[in-house]
Amino acid sequence: MDLLTLIEEKYGLRELRWVRRPEVMMTHVGKRKVSYWRERDLLEYHLNFRDRLFFTSGILCNRMIRTLKQEAFIPIDQGYLTVHDFVEDDFSLELYPEMEGYLLSSIVRCGIGRHDYTHFPYRETVKSLLAIKSRYPDSYLLLISLIPDVKKRLCYHNDILNGTIPFSSYSLKEMMGQLYFECSDEAPRSVCEVLSTEVYTWYRRKKRDDFNHCFKALLSEIDRECRSAFVQSIVAPWEWKTCIQALQNEGSNVDRLMKEFIEKWDAMKVITGLAELSILEGRMAVHE
Repeated sequence: MDLLTLIEEKYGLRELRWVRRPEVMMTHVGKRKVSYWRERDLLEYHLNFRDRLFFTSGILCNRMIRTLKQEAFIPIDQGYLTVHDFVEDDFSLELYPEMEGYLLSSIVRCGIGRHDYTHFPYRETVKSLLAIKSRYPDSYLLLISLIPDVKKRLCYHNDILNGTIPFSSYSLKEMMGQLYFECSDEAPRSVCEVLSTEVYTWYRRKKRDDFNHCFKALLSEIDRECRSAFVQSIVAPWEWKTCIQALQNEGSNVDRLMKEFIEKWDAMKVITGLAELSILEGRMAVHE
């Protein structure tokens, strides 16, 4: 059966034609987007996550439109098909820079459970550091000299967040005057990896006032019980660990690695200071 005919039959849509085959189609109620899935587990993960995000936070996202029989997807050759709203208008982040912080906070809270915690792999990283001593003595001396600061950045909380979220690729759109999160169909990533990478990206790309607003919005949505672990997940010395791991690989460009590491380490000093202030403000609020 032709794909458009199948969609028409299952979803009750009419006047179907491709606008951008095989992803975007025009229907009698406007444009719709089509996604294709090979793995049933990944599809169901996204189905549940997107529904949960909408119902817990109210954030609009590219949820699966249900068929006439209220099914979230339909089987096709070698996989499954889902249909979504198609949103074209980009969200005006220049007017509301804090919305990225609010969005990420909502997604993380949606992606972690009450007991989703683990520990930063400090001992394993130190062992890896010792393994590069003879190969890269200058890099080794720099990295080992930072251990006191590494320990300081690990003193906010015993645990870091251990959930996963679908945040590898996404876009922010505007639908009916509201933020619309268009999540990609890719596999979910570690919450800690996303938090550290995203906050550092904000720091590099945003004006300083915009970054501060975004960072405060990120932490303002977190309840007091979770905030310390949330902050620890951001400021844990991930760039230190990543640099040491990269130096273990044959053929690494050491000069480039160390340059990128130093740039990120210096940026994280500033971000860690903001995190400390956030914790202090939270304690003051509790005291008051």
